Amino acid sequence: MNNHENINNILISNSFKRFYSNVSVDFVGIEYYLLLDKTKIITPSNNILSHSSIKLIQEIANEWSAQNEIIKIDSMPLTKLLFTAIDKVKPNIDNVVSSLIRSLETDFIIYQTDHPVGIADKQKELFYPILLWINDKYNIKPKINKSLYPLGNKPIVKLKLKKLLDSFDFIELTSLQSLADSINSIILAIAFLKKNINIKLLMECIYLEENWRVKITGDVDYLKEEKKILHSGINSIERFFDLKNDKD
Repeated sequence: MNNHENINNILISNSFKRFYSNVSVDFVGIEYYLLLDKTKIITPSNNILSHSSIKLIQEIANEWSAQNEIIKIDSMPLTKLLFTAIDKVKPNIDNVVSSLIRSLETDFIIYQTDHPVGIADKQKELFYPILLWINDKYNIKPKINKSLYPLGNKPIVKLKLKKLLDSFDFIELTSLQSLADSINSIILAIAFLKKNINIKLLMECIYLEENWRVKITGDVDYLKEEKKILHSGINSIERFFDLKNDKD
């Protein structure tokens, strides 16, 4: 079974018997890539797994080195993200950008309420500074929606968002898309990746209603494990985004 077949089996089954002894990093020009023994790692679409950031490639090499007898692809988040970036995002930049722009209409932080007052007040406390920031920094001012139905944003808002997204490269877009899809908010994803908010505040925004209900009712937080998994995934996405620019 060749290397390509092995990688594809890993992705399909999420586990596969380790088929290599050593992991190393090599380079051609400005691109660094991984070797499993003497064979370059390739993506499921038969592209070389490579990038100009040696720090990113070294971190991915560490993921492969840390695998035991059974390889588990879900334990290699940076590898999965780079697979996605190379195979799915890089060849489809325009479609990814268009999809992200459409997601603005369903971004949960633009859907705000007047009742109950506790939730409404918390939304203002957490959401408004973020919405003010994205307006001040990028001139993006999405319409606040008090109903359950999409109202649609003005073309100028979408144009400004497109201008921002066009400045992202395929690694940054992969990070943004992965995070926005995970939390259902492109605005929060941008604010987090651009270091306007930290992960603690991000998690507060995501679970605002659930946390409020737990506080009011005294019920058990049944989402504790879900929060833990999401927190770990967000950390991986942030690491991927940051390592891309770390080439020293």
